[in-house]
Amino acid sequence: MSDTLVMRAPVQPSERIVSLDILRGLALFGMLIVHFADHAAEGAGLAGSALEAVQLLVSGRAYATFALLFGAGFALQLARARSRGVPFTATYLRRLGVLALFGAIAHGLFGFNVLLGYAVWGTVLLVVQRWSTRVLVVLAVLTSYGSATYNLGLMRFMRQTMTLPERTAAYAAMGADFEAGWALLDEARDQPTIAAAVPYRIRHMAWFYRQAWFVGMGLHLFLWGMVGVRLGFFESPQRHLRPIAAVAGAGLVTCAAWLLWQSIELEWQGALLYWVTSPWSEWLMFFYIGVVLLLLAKSRAAARWLSWFAPPGRAALTNYFIQIVTIDLLLSRYGLGLGEFAAWAVIPAAVAMFGLQLLASRWWFGRYQLGPLEWVWRGLTYGRRPAFLRLAPVTAAPLAPAEP
Repeated sequence: MSDTLVMRAPVQPSERIVSLDILRGLALFGMLIVHFADHAAEGAGLAGSALEAVQLLVSGRAYATFALLFGAGFALQLARARSRGVPFTATYLRRLGVLALFGAIAHGLFGFNVLLGYAVWGTVLLVVQRWSTRVLVVLAVLTSYGSATYNLGLMRFMRQTMTLPERTAAYAAMGADFEAGWALLDEARDQPTIAAAVPYRIRHMAWFYRQAWFVGMGLHLFLWGMVGVRLGFFESPQRHLRPIAAVAGAGLVTCAAWLLWQSIELEWQGALLYWVTSPWSEWLMFFYIGVVLLLLAKSRAAARWLSWFAPPGRAALTNYFIQIVTIDLLLSRYGLGLGEFAAWAVIPAAVAMFGLQLLASRWWFGRYQLGPLEWVWRGLTYGRRPAFLRLAPVTAAPLAPAEP
C-alpha cells in the first residue's frame, strides 16, 4: 500500500490519542449545557444558581476547549503526514473547505456559528506550522489579548476624536446594532417553516462575520492546542505530570484572580485590569484539561470512567450537529415551539440528551469506523468513499496510567 493510501486510511483505534477523544467528549457535554442555558428563562432559587454556575464555570470554557482541541488535531495531522512523507497542505485545505460547508449549514440553517470560524482561521496554522514552540506560545498569548486591545483602542480613539454627546450616540448606535443582529436569530425561530427562517439566519451571518470579534476568532486557542501537542501533553501525560499540574494550577489561579478583580472600579485601574485579565476567565479551560490529563495518567479507575466520553468525542462533528438541530427543533415555532427552556430543566435535559449520545456513540463505534458526518467529511476531503463498516467490533482502550 502506498504512503498516500496509508495517509488517507481512517485512523485505527490503536492509533488514536484517546485523551483527545475524551476531552472532545467532555467539551461537547459542556457545550450542550451552555446551549440549553443560553436559551433558558431566568430562574430563581436553586435553578437560578445553577444557571449562574453554568455562566461562571462552563460558558466560554467548553467552546475554548473545543477550539484548543481543533489546534491539537491540526498538529497531530501535520506530524503524521511528515512522518509518512506525504503532502499535507492541499489535503488540509480541502478538509477546511468541507468544514466551511458544514459551518455554513450549521449557521445558515440552524443559527449556530462556531464551525465556519474554525475553517477560516484554521488556514493561519499553515503559516505558523514551522515556527518554534516558544514563538507559538508568545503568539498565543498576544492573540489572546486581541479583542481586549481592540476594544480599549476603539474607546481611546473615540475619546480623542468625539465629544461626549457624540460618544454617547455612537455607543447607543453600537448597542442597538448588537441587539438587532442577535434579534435576527429570535425572529428566525419564530417563523412557521425552516425555509422562512433561513433568510433571517443568512442576514445574521452577514452581520456576524462583519464584526470585529470575528477577526482571528479562536486562533489563540488553536495555537495553545498546537503547543500542547508539541509538548507531548496529550500523547504522554504520564511523562509530563509536573508541567501539566503547573498549567492546571495557573488556569485556576488566573480565573480566580479575574473574578476577584472584577470588583475594582477605579477607571484607570479598571481599564488596565480589564486588558491584563481579559483572557484569564477563559484560561479556566487549562485547569479542566490538566485535571483530566492527570487523572488519565495517575488513576486507572478514573481512566475507565472517563473513557466513556471517548466515543462521542470520536464523532464530535456528528454529535455537535445532533445537538444544534435538536435544540433548534425544540425551541423554534416550526418545531415544538418551546421558545425557551425552563431554568430548572437545563442541567437534567443536558445530562439526559448527552447520556443518549454517549450510549449511541458507544454502540455505533462497535460497528462502524467513522461517525456519519465524519464519513462524509473524509469522503469529500479525499474524493473517494471511505471504508465505513467495521469488520469486527473494536473499542479503543483508555489511556493507561504510569506504573508506580
